[in-house]
Amino acid sequence: MTIHPSRETKLKKLNAEIKSITEKISLLNRESGSILNELYKIELNYKKADSENKRISHLLSATNSTIKRKKAEKKKLERDIERSKTGIKKAVRILNKIGKAGNFKIFSNIKDVNQLFRNYYLFISLINKKIDEIGKIKVYLIKLRTIRDELEKEKSRLGVLKINQRKKIIEILSAKKAKTVFIDQINSDRKKHLTMLDELNAEAKRLTNLLKEKVNVFDLPELDLKTIKGKLNWPIRGKVISRFGKKRSTRFNTYILNSGIEIKPSGSMKIKAVFDGVIIFMDYFKGYGDIIIVQHSKDLLTVYGHCSKFLKKKGNYILAGDEIGIAGDSGSTFGDSLYFEIRKNTVAEDPINWLKKGAGN
Repeated sequence: MTIHPSRETKLKKLNAEIKSITEKISLLNRESGSILNELYKIELNYKKADSENKRISHLLSATNSTIKRKKAEKKKLERDIERSKTGIKKAVRILNKIGKAGNFKIFSNIKDVNQLFRNYYLFISLINKKIDEIGKIKVYLIKLRTIRDELEKEKSRLGVLKINQRKKIIEILSAKKAKTVFIDQINSDRKKHLTMLDELNAEAKRLTNLLKEKVNVFDLPELDLKTIKGKLNWPIRGKVISRFGKKRSTRFNTYILNSGIEIKPSGSMKIKAVFDGVIIFMDYFKGYGDIIIVQHSKDLLTVYGHCSKFLKKKGNYILAGDEIGIAGDSGSTFGDSLYFEIRKNTVAEDPINWLKKGAGN
């Protein structure tokens, strides 16, 4: 099966992605168990099955293209064979008309030498035409047999790919269900819930340390933050389902410390940058899922968590309103949502105070 260069590039990228995910799962299996690790592993299994499904889809597309091309080649060969057969039949009819009497007539009553040669070359060309067309048919038949064998192989490959794709879809649905069950366990089991809160607090501190390491890597100008505070556009339209600060959980009479807000999208899932800046980090971060960190100035950062897809790359300079990612449920116990933070000098502040009033709904 020949694969188009653009498809081959995509397949190489998917293969590398699958290999990277497999290595991460192996690493998590060796680490000591934790709630967030288990959640991450479930999400990685989903990502792996999804990437493998995409890989199969590309192979299916390539196989269908090959089958279509082989069928066209088969039809052309069959037409060529019919044309050659028609040529042979025509030559045979002429030779039959000439017959034995014709052989005498074609060389008798010759008025001059030129006529003799003309009649002779006509006879010879008819014989050669017949021989040439027979040779062509032999070549065409060999090619046709090869094409038919290749078509059967591609059709067999197509059948196997379809079976594998059905298996991957089952794996994807199984991973989704596993995450739902796991989150339900966390929300119903006090011990697991408290363990997760402890782990989230630890990850929040680790995120702060990461921000301190990454900040000011790029030479960005200072901003008069007073001029933009309360005037930033929302990163996504939706309802705030978890607010900033220390909040009491009535289920287990515990307190949750939020460094940002959770927004449930009400329309488009595309995440927009709230201000000009540069992307300084794009990766999975336990407790936050796939996150994007944007530095806007020497002392202003924004964090976008639970992404399902990145639309930009690390190091990209972006403008306010640029689409940088797609909201999802990576690292989330709320389902599809966007986790959003605003950090001034790496210290978390309530994003509501920075965003335009009522513009999120």
